[in-house]
Amino acid sequence: MKTVARLLAEKLLKISAIKLQPANPFVWASGWNSPIYTDNRKTLSYPEIRSFIKIELSRLVLESFPDADVIAGVATGAIAQGALVADELNLPYVYVRSTPKDHGLENLIEGNLKPGQKVVVVEDLVSTGRSSLKAVEAVRAAGCEVIGMVALFNYGFPVAEENFADAGVRLVSLSDYNTMLEVALATQYISEDDGDIPRDWLTDPATGVPTDPRRLLFSPTQRTETDSKTNTMAQYSSKPVVIDRPVDSLVEKFSDFTVLRRTLDELPAEERAKVGDVDFTADSIKINTPQVGQITLRATERSAEGVKLQAEGAPVAMGLIIGFKAIDAGHTEVSGTIDVEIPAMLRPLIGPTLQKAADQFGGLFARLA
Repeated sequence: MKTVARLLAEKLLKISAIKLQPANPFVWASGWNSPIYTDNRKTLSYPEIRSFIKIELSRLVLESFPDADVIAGVATGAIAQGALVADELNLPYVYVRSTPKDHGLENLIEGNLKPGQKVVVVEDLVSTGRSSLKAVEAVRAAGCEVIGMVALFNYGFPVAEENFADAGVRLVSLSDYNTMLEVALATQYISEDDGDIPRDWLTDPATGVPTDPRRLLFSPTQRTETDSKTNTMAQYSSKPVVIDRPVDSLVEKFSDFTVLRRTLDELPAEERAKVGDVDFTADSIKINTPQVGQITLRATERSAEGVKLQAEGAPVAMGLIIGFKAIDAGHTEVSGTIDVEIPAMLRPLIGPTLQKAADQFGGLFARLA
C-alpha cells in the first residue's frame, strides 16, 4: 500500500509542480544550484489533487496538533492551502505576509488573532526554514502560541532541522525530497545514472551539482569564475525606473505573469506598440525578435528582490532578472538585467544592442508594473 508521502510525490511530479533536472540544474535566489524546482501553487488548478492535499493537511493538524484554535497560512504560496485547511476544520484563518503592507494599516498578519490563541502554521514548501519561521515570529509577536507547523513538501535539509529546533517549532510534512526521489527513479522520471546527483546534492546543497557553467546564468560566484577563465559571460543592466507602487504589491503582481498580459491589453495603442511582440503565461514571457525568432524566458525564482528567468530556444545561454528595490513605503525601483554568453571579441559589436535590449526590458516591466 502506498504511503501518503509517495502518493503526493507522484501527483506533484505528474503535474510538474516538481521538476527534476539533474543534468541542467535550476538556480535558486540563494545562489544554490539545484536539481529540483518546486511550485506547489500548480496543485490549485487540479481539483482532485487540491482536495487530496486539503484533506491530508487537515489530517496532519488533527493528529499532530488537535488543540489548534487558528490556522495561519504563509504568504504567498500557502495562503490558499491554509484557507482550505481552515475551511475543512471549521477554524478561524489568518495569513502572514513576508513584509508588512506599505499602505493602509500596514498589516503583517491579515485577519483577526487574539492573544493566547493556539496557532498551527501551514506552509507549502520548506527549504532552509528561515522564511517559514519568520511567520512563526510574527504570530508569536501578536501574543499567540505556535503549537506547530504542517507543510506540503519538505526538502529535509539539516539546516532546516536545526532552525526549527532552535525556534522550538515542531514541523510535520506530507511528503519530502527523499520520497520524491524514490518515486522519480521508480517511475523512470529520471534515470539511475542521474540518481546520484540529487542524492549528493541533498547532503551539501550550497556546493551545488556538477553542471555546464554556461547554464548557471544567475549564480554570481559561478559567473565571476566563468568570466575570469573564459571571458564569455556578460551582464547588461537597465537604468532603474521608479514607479509609484510599494514593492510588496509588485511581488504579488509578478507572481503570475498572466496579470501582466491583462495590463498589457489595457495599454493605449501607442504604448502597446512600444512594447513589441510579447506574450505571457503564468510562468513565462515569450518574445519574438527579427534576429532570432521566438525566445521563451521561464521563471526559475521569485522573491522580494524580483524575478529570475532562464531562456529556452535562444541561440546562446541567456537569462533575465527583473529587479525590485524598495525606495520608500510607496515607491519601488524596477530594472532589467540580461546575462548572456558571448565571445569577448564580439562584445564591442553587439554589447550596445544588448544594453538597448536591457533598457527596453526595464522600460517594459516599469510600464506593466
